[in-house]
Amino acid sequence: MKKVLLINTFPNYGGASLACQRLCDALKKHTDLDVKILNLYENPKKNNDNLQTQDGITKTFWQKNFTKYKFASERLQVRLAVNHSKHLYSFSPASQGWDISKHAWVQEADVLHLHWINFGFLSLNNLKQLFALGKPIVWTMHDLWAVTGGCHYPSGCTNFEKSCGNCPLLYHSRLYFSGKNDWSHKIFKQKFNIFYNKNIHWVGCSRWIADEVAKSSMVKRSTNSNFFPKISAIPNPIDTDVFLPFSKEKKQEIRKKLGLPLDKFLILFGAMNIQDERKGFDYLVKSLEILKEKSQENYKNIAEKIELLIFGKTPKNLPNLPFKVHNLGVLQGTDALCEAYNSADVFVLPSLEDNLPNTLMETLACGTPSVAFDTGGIPEMLTHQKSGYIAHYKNAEDLANGIYFCANHQNYELLQQEARNEVMQKFTQKRVAEMYEHVYNVK
Repeated sequence: MKKVLLINTFPNYGGASLACQRLCDALKKHTDLDVKILNLYENPKKNNDNLQTQDGITKTFWQKNFTKYKFASERLQVRLAVNHSKHLYSFSPASQGWDISKHAWVQEADVLHLHWINFGFLSLNNLKQLFALGKPIVWTMHDLWAVTGGCHYPSGCTNFEKSCGNCPLLYHSRLYFSGKNDWSHKIFKQKFNIFYNKNIHWVGCSRWIADEVAKSSMVKRSTNSNFFPKISAIPNPIDTDVFLPFSKEKKQEIRKKLGLPLDKFLILFGAMNIQDERKGFDYLVKSLEILKEKSQENYKNIAEKIELLIFGKTPKNLPNLPFKVHNLGVLQGTDALCEAYNSADVFVLPSLEDNLPNTLMETLACGTPSVAFDTGGIPEMLTHQKSGYIAHYKNAEDLANGIYFCANHQNYELLQQEARNEVMQKFTQKRVAEMYEHVYNVK
């Protein structure tokens, strides 16, 4: 039985963590592989079912506090280098981490499957130690960090296609000199030397990110094609027996339970942190203002029936919004998420950069039509005017058009069915598990 070790920083925080855990579940359910997960932190929700298949490397009081020190030390480096505090988490130098190459699970694994390994888990030196073992490496790209000089999303910058340098995030840095040989260029060269001629299979969670990976000279010049195929596009899986549409009666019950109106058209927006600039909350606000302004002209008084739902980390004082807001807070667990998705009439995702967002996949699985910008992997998940609406990039007015399209669709139930069909055709556990099983077995 082939042993596969999934490696990810967090056990239960962030989209990559969720995707990694879901992949583990799918592989256990639909393959004969021996699958385990190794995290930086122990899972506080560990139970007897995953006691033998999930572990964290920091267990003692001193290890946990040393991990905090490593994280703080690295972020201080970044803060001294980036040109604005808002980029504090946009750049990762991987200067701090832990040597896991001697961990028993790493030693016994036939395949090492990396996911998101930043924020003090694996440094560049630790990656070098891991790659020196000579084991096949599969690396699922939840962002582009592995093939850039430090940024997680290039935001239009194409320097990673060559060898980085002149990084727009570091341009005004005084401690880490700017120009073509800046910190990003040094990190890029270090990564290249680690990856050169190694047995790596790069996996993009979306075709979009796989195509971006292919553009990087990190991949074009460093991968040994005699081993695994260079790049694949394999989506994250979702359990469609958990995320599923509720009956009309149950949806009404959920609205009552959450204190939501039964007769309103509810727009849902959710993110880990709605203040994350990349999530595009400002564009949602603008689109709602447009709906309000044009309601009596072109939108047939739609404003009278709209209210807004928000979940995730929100600021104490939300900006003034043109419609009543119901703040659901940070949702814990799949039950709460399913209730939120099913209580909404449309989900709006105005992300400016996104790979294969879990929230969009989850809401579609629950049969809720969605509106999102034409960016990243989103067009691979959503079919325009069939399961929702794909708005022109950074166009708040078209985002408003999408909301109106869903609110006034002649056959809203068909929209709901198509939303569910998107997931059933592309993202089921069985389909994704079989794709990864093929990757693991390629020699």
